[in-house]
Amino acid sequence: MVKSLNYGEVEEKAEAALRALLGEVPFLKTRIKRMVADDDSQIDFVADLQVSGTPKKLIIECKSTGEPRFVRDAILRLDRGRRKDPNAYPVFMAPYISPEAASLCAEENIGYIDFSGNCRLSTPPLFIHKEGHPNQYLEQRPLRSLYSPKSERILRTLLALHDPKKSWTLERLAKESSVSLGLVAKVCKLLADKEWIKPDYGWSYLAKPLELLKDWAQNYSFDRNTERFFYSMEDISEIERKIGVMAKMSPKNAALASFSAASLLAPMVRYQRAYAYVMPQAMPGVISTLKLKEVTSGHNLVLLEPYDEGVLDHRGPIKEATSPVQTYLDLISSKSRGEEAAEFLLNQVIKKEWKL
Repeated sequence: MVKSLNYGEVEEKAEAALRALLGEVPFLKTRIKRMVADDDSQIDFVADLQVSGTPKKLIIECKSTGEPRFVRDAILRLDRGRRKDPNAYPVFMAPYISPEAASLCAEENIGYIDFSGNCRLSTPPLFIHKEGHPNQYLEQRPLRSLYSPKSERILRTLLALHDPKKSWTLERLAKESSVSLGLVAKVCKLLADKEWIKPDYGWSYLAKPLELLKDWAQNYSFDRNTERFFYSMEDISEIERKIGVMAKMSPKNAALASFSAASLLAPMVRYQRAYAYVMPQAMPGVISTLKLKEVTSGHNLVLLEPYDEGVLDHRGPIKEATSPVQTYLDLISSKSRGEEAAEFLLNQVIKKEWKL
């Protein structure tokens, strides 16, 4: 993990990345000039190239972030530069450029290079394309993270209650998520930078729920929950029925989870043990009522103490189970056909709820 870069560091990294990339091309002669920004231009570098004898000129803007909102702003400025000099090929540079931001550049015939190893330059006869390199410049500051437990409460609210026609105020989103207004404002800014939500005169609506869910799934850690393994003399269906009754009576304390939740939401796979979230204060009562024996092997029930109470929020129509969004996250993180079950749930339940 690397700290975010200041402007001077961005320029140094950009020049080094540019020289390293162009230096890989054996038939290329390069002269790079660092520019002084003025009122009319934010061009940081100009690179004059000779590509097999053909002259090429790159005009380059670099930023400390490659989030889509900032990429769009840079594209507008680079396009103005291209109109002033039709022979120039515009290039955007940042520490990391996501696939979505890369697509924005490609759509406008803007080249891009990031410091993590991804790039696309397409100006005949020069063509260089590299992708799939992970972000080496992730933010470290907790408040900048979308995936801290309390931040995830906001994401869960947006996704579990998503409707294409639904808009949110910051105050309402804070109330529904049981977090501070300040945290909601910070998280919504990050989401807006990625263009996953669209601000609109004090209201915001979730524009790209699927992109948000997929990114969350990649960053979700099931291991934050505490797993406890139990054996019951009863079969799985009876265990689930009894836990389901408890979950309905006390929704803040328990919910069927993972495969057990999926079996109610979108049944499609066989599984050998039941799963449920149980809050720590309710755990002794559940163990006693179900006459469970805690074991180290041979278990047919997994009780999970959730890493955050928000895991149990926004149940949806099946009150015994975690929300489809939470169930998807737990399945995608599990082994033993969990990914297959997660995709089935996504296609059969979540996308239909979102009208996708």
